[in-house]
Amino acid sequence: MRRNIVLLLGIVFCAVLLIGLQAQAQGVTIRRTSWCGEAQHQNELEVNEMFEKEHPDIKIVDVYLPDWPTYQDRILTMVAAGNSPDIAIIDGYYTQGFVKRGVVVNLQPYIERDNYDISDFFPYLLREAMYKEGAPFQTGDIYGFPCYCSTLSTIINMDMFKEAGIPLPDTKKWTQDDFVEIAQKLTKDSSGDGKVDQWGTNLEKGMWWPLVYSNGGSLLNKERTKCTLDQPEAYEALQWMADWYLEYGVTPSPAPQLMDLFMTDKVGMLYAQWTASLSAYKSQGVPFDWTIGYLPAGKAGAISVSKGNSYVVSTQSEHPDEAWEVMKFLQSPQVQEFLGQKLQQIPTRMSVAQSREYYIRDYTPYDLSPFVFGNAVNLPLVPQYREIQETWRSALEDLWMGEATAKEVCSAIAAKVNKLLSE
Repeated sequence: MRRNIVLLLGIVFCAVLLIGLQAQAQGVTIRRTSWCGEAQHQNELEVNEMFEKEHPDIKIVDVYLPDWPTYQDRILTMVAAGNSPDIAIIDGYYTQGFVKRGVVVNLQPYIERDNYDISDFFPYLLREAMYKEGAPFQTGDIYGFPCYCSTLSTIINMDMFKEAGIPLPDTKKWTQDDFVEIAQKLTKDSSGDGKVDQWGTNLEKGMWWPLVYSNGGSLLNKERTKCTLDQPEAYEALQWMADWYLEYGVTPSPAPQLMDLFMTDKVGMLYAQWTASLSAYKSQGVPFDWTIGYLPAGKAGAISVSKGNSYVVSTQSEHPDEAWEVMKFLQSPQVQEFLGQKLQQIPTRMSVAQSREYYIRDYTPYDLSPFVFGNAVNLPLVPQYREIQETWRSALEDLWMGEATAKEVCSAIAAKVNKLLSE
């Protein structure tokens, strides 16, 4: 009897040991999400393979959710169902909201434990995922690391300038008046049918923030307790942008377009965001010569806006230590160089982004330095930003279509946003 018990215990022990060895052999699986376009997604899959070669005990499973408008809600639905990915990309607009909900891991203890050097990261990109209760806005502990980073600059159709006999401007020195003057020269009826079919620029309705800052205005006050769009510096800048269409006639209608007018050689200059344009233009192949420029200067100078997104680790992850290893790899110089060369993002590390090997190229767009060295500020990405964004997006439509003045629209926006900030 005793021999049978000993034999049985031995079998059980061996079975448990075998299961443990199998689990160890299988390693840990880390699920991470993204919403990027297909070309960018292929780059992400290649990065996963790079990581797995160096860490054979950790497998990354890609959870691809390409529909950006529904992406954030789908992540929250997964969190509510207890099925959150280990690592998620959260749009920078909403990172602070996710932190406030308590659904992402505070990475500061990992940073301190590993003596992880963060001095090489662009400070304004790190701030988007910094938070501490009671501390000044976007300061404190780090809850995420930047990805898909972007600043706003201008994209210029060099062939259109050449055809019009207009010298390329020195965009380090040009002004907003220069911008409009050039746009007027580029706007014409090229087919001779009496209708304008080529424009100097396009009214990119989501790219108005740098005009406000370059005019000396702001979106919220320093304490992030009050909307400041009702101040002259802000609404005058927005009126100037609306007048590209309403007064100067250098843009097509602000109504939704069925095609990319820059890509189809119909627009000479754009205020453009890196991740929204460059990687797509590279993958699709722009049929003309083009380059990048700094933003034109307003009363306060040429002030761009920087925006990133954040890799975060879910508080539901069963493998936070392994997820941290993945996070560090995603921010490594190796990966940043790879994604930078693919035009997927501005590298998050200054040592990579500010190297001539990165920003100077012998092919379009030739010089990426405006994205790297331009003067940029952070958007005031408060936890209520999602609601604030929808408030001004819908209200500004009346301005773009000439149904109300910027002063009227911005006064209404400020009242609604102030209410959101007080809640």
